[in-house]
Amino acid sequence: MLLTREEMTFDFGGARLDPVRDRQLLGWMMNQFLYGEVTGIQCGHWLYDAPDLQAARFFSRQAVEEFQHVDNFLRILEMLGEAPAPAHPMVRFLTSGMMPSTFEEHVCLEMALGEGFVLMALYGVIDTIDHEQIRAILQRAVKQEERHVDFGERRTASSIRQRPSLRRRLL
Repeated sequence: MLLTREEMTFDFGGARLDPVRDRQLLGWMMNQFLYGEVTGIQCGHWLYDAPDLQAARFFSRQAVEEFQHVDNFLRILEMLGEAPAPAHPMVRFLTSGMMPSTFEEHVCLEMALGEGFVLMALYGVIDTIDHEQIRAILQRAVKQEERHVDFGERRTASSIRQRPSLRRRLL
């Protein structure tokens, strides 16, 4: 990835998320992640529209990982004693209301940028949550998310090298 874990980490000044005290907040956060993962299954669309075999293979693997993440967030919600709930309207818009129309837009906007922002939020929860099981689940998930961001960054850069006119639209 272009940025390291350290560069994507915020200093929370020792603040901690307590799974009992902050149960509702954590439930709300996990529901935002859950909705994003459910809509991440749109990668089936991009598998169909993949420009090459490498991208198709990547999207195929990503689809399996997105389903795993759905199960992970449902398990975390269960640990917290919270139920799945609708995501915030802005999250719904960003994850499903503005689906890119081209492969290049998808790898830039959804994978490099969108999943990059999600990755930063996940790092924040990992760094502050006082619940070892939740932290372990999220640490496994971020490894896959890092691959998604890396693929998006690499394919965005490659697309711009091949078609410099995309630079202004994507960046």
